Amino acid sequence: MARTIVQGSTTTTNTLDVMINRFAGHSTTTGATTANRTNHYSDDGDNPSWIADDTGYTRIIGGLANSAAQYTSLAAQLQWQIRDLHGDIVATALAGVAGLSATYAYDEYGVIVSGTPGRYGYLGGEQRSADNAAGLITMGVRLFNPATARFLSVDPIYGGNANPYEYCNGDPVNCTDISGMILGLPKLTKIEKYRCKWHPWQCSVWASVSAWAATKANQSYPEGGRQNAFRHCIWSAVLSYRLGNFRAAQWNEAHEMGGYEHDNDVDRHNNHWGRGAGDWARIYYPHYWQRGSALAWICKRCKELLRDGYLDLTGGN
Repeated sequence: MARTIVQGSTTTTNTLDVMINRFAGHSTTTGATTANRTNHYSDDGDNPSWIADDTGYTRIIGGLANSAAQYTSLAAQLQWQIRDLHGDIVATALAGVAGLSATYAYDEYGVIVSGTPGRYGYLGGEQRSADNAAGLITMGVRLFNPATARFLSVDPIYGGNANPYEYCNGDPVNCTDISGMILGLPKLTKIEKYRCKWHPWQCSVWASVSAWAATKANQSYPEGGRQNAFRHCIWSAVLSYRLGNFRAAQWNEAHEMGGYEHDNDVDRHNNHWGRGAGDWARIYYPHYWQRGSALAWICKRCKELLRDGYLDLTGGN
């Protein structure tokens, strides 16, 4: 995560929170003047519940779809935030005052076309802030530059995007990457997206394990039910090894999204056997430096389960 952002004579210095996926606050210095901001959180996500600065505080008011308004103590004013379907703040209205107080427009990647948004603008409904020296958007663990449509640091998830710096495979209309760790493609279920938002570290593990499992299964079996069964087995096993059986089961079910079609039942069956293999791997290889051996053992064990008929080969997702 970025420590400092410099634009001309202005420097923003970020302070990392104890939760490494978010900032505790930042200071912005221009000449001899420094303004400080401190974020206060109510959960393990990266959206602050309220923000303290040198002039008072701003409290975020939640709604049915993330933030709905914010109250600023300095002005003693409640400001309603109107967002579009993409999650961008396109207008604001002051409580008790008729009409809109301001309107904003952006291009697909977040370049401001009209208006002057405050802390939250493009993807402001997701509380992606841009109140730094350069106006860059903080997308989770990385900074995003709307002008170039690129992140400023490499993707921490190998294979998370088409290249280490690009955003959403060139499709910002149908995709978001608010964590900076994995793109929000339609392939993710709604529950997976929700879990990625509120459990970013687990999401990073899930993303890297998913990419690894897909590659490994494709290398081991050309296609069809055998590849699908093996992929689900090693995927669930490594999730269980890394996160524990209970959390692995939560991510398994998030992927199935409550479906009870034949393929969902097949995947649940293979996931169950995979989590069991992962539990044994945690016993055999309990240390971090043994992870490579654990992965090799998991692959071997899932192939044995497939060979001996324990895995269901009739699925295809």
